[in-house]
Amino acid sequence: MLRKLQLFLLAGVSLILASCSGVQENGYIIDVDFPAAADRTVYLIDFNDSGIVVLDSTMLSGGNAQFKGKLAEDVVYYVGLSRNNLAPVVLKAGYEVALTFKDTANVNKGYEVKGSEETRMLQTFFDSFSKVQDGVRELQLKVQNAEQQQLPNLDSIRTQARDEYYKLYDNQNKTIKTLIEKADTGVVALNLAIFALNMLDPTQDAAYLSNLHAKYKKASPGSRYFKSFDTMFRAMFPEEKVKQNMEAPDIQLPDPSGKIVALSSLKGKVVLIDFWASWCKPCRQESPNMVKLYNRFKDKGFEIYGVSLDKDKKAWTEAIQKDGLNWIHVSDLKFWQSDAAALYSVTSIPATYLLNAQGKVLATNLRGQELEKAVELALGK
Repeated sequence: MLRKLQLFLLAGVSLILASCSGVQENGYIIDVDFPAAADRTVYLIDFNDSGIVVLDSTMLSGGNAQFKGKLAEDVVYYVGLSRNNLAPVVLKAGYEVALTFKDTANVNKGYEVKGSEETRMLQTFFDSFSKVQDGVRELQLKVQNAEQQQLPNLDSIRTQARDEYYKLYDNQNKTIKTLIEKADTGVVALNLAIFALNMLDPTQDAAYLSNLHAKYKKASPGSRYFKSFDTMFRAMFPEEKVKQNMEAPDIQLPDPSGKIVALSSLKGKVVLIDFWASWCKPCRQESPNMVKLYNRFKDKGFEIYGVSLDKDKKAWTEAIQKDGLNWIHVSDLKFWQSDAAALYSVTSIPATYLLNAQGKVLATNLRGQELEKAVELALGK
C-alpha cells in the first residue's frame, strides 16, 4: 500500500511540473540555442536497432529551435548539425531541457545543459572520450615524426608512446566505471554500460561486466537499452564452442610472407594456439613467458601457432620481431572480425588452446606454470 501511495504522489508531482513548464503528459521539450549556427538545420536523432533514425529536424531561426515529443520510456537522443556532429540529451517524461551550443565543428564540445543532470553525466563521459582521442592522435603524430626523422632513440619514443597510450585508456576506463556507479541503474547507466562493452578489456573486466549484466537484468529487463546491452554481452561472452577433448577446428591463414599455414599441418606435434595482437597489453606482457616456454620445448615436438587479431601488418610484424616470438604466426588482419576468432568464439585476448599430437584440445587459457606443466605432460617428457 505504501508503495502505491508513493507512486501516486510521484505521478501527481509529475503532472504539476508538466502543467507549470508547458510539457505535455509523457512529453518532453528540447530548447536549442545555437547563435553560431543561425539559419542552419538542426537534427534530433535516435540510435536504435534500425540504425541512425532522424526523429525531427528544423531550422535554427536566429539561432534558436525547439523539439517536442512524447516518450514511452526514458531515452537518450542526440541533437546536432549532422549525423556525425552530435551531442547527447537524456529525456524523461515531463523534462524540458535547454541546450546551448558554441562550436559548429564539434557540437559536443563545451555545450551547456539545463534541466537534465543525467545529460551532464553523459557529457562528462564524451568529454573524457574526446580527450583520449586527442591524446592518441598526438602520440601517433609524435611517433610518425620520430620515424620520419629517423631519430636514434626511436625505440624509446615508441615505448614511451605505448605506455602513455595505455595510461590514457586506463584513465578513461576508470572514468566510465565511476560514472556507471553514480548513474546506478537508469538510462544513463545502461548507455554507459553499452559503451563499456566496447571499451573495457573482456578478460580483465569479465567479472565486472557480468555483474552489470545481472544488475540491469533485474532492474531494467524491459528497457530497449538493456536489450541492446544483453545482445552485445552475449556475443562477447558466448558459450564455448571449442571445448576440452574435442578436435580443434582447422585454421588456414597467411603468415607474414603471405604463405598459407594450416593448423592441421602441425599434427604430430603438441601445439599451442595463441590468439593475441600487437595492441593487446596483457598479450605483450605475457611474451617473455611464451618465449621461455617455446625455447624449452621447441626441439621436443612442441610448436606455437600464433593467430593475431591485428589489422596493421607493420604493427604485427614489428611486435613479433621486438618480442622475439620465433614461432609460426598467421593473421587475416581483420581485427575482431577475424575468421579464426569467430571459429573459436574468441572474444578476449590473450586466449590459448593446447592441442595434443592428434589435434585434440587438452586445455584452454592456461598460463605460467600450469601451462608449462601441461605441455610437459602432453610431450611425455
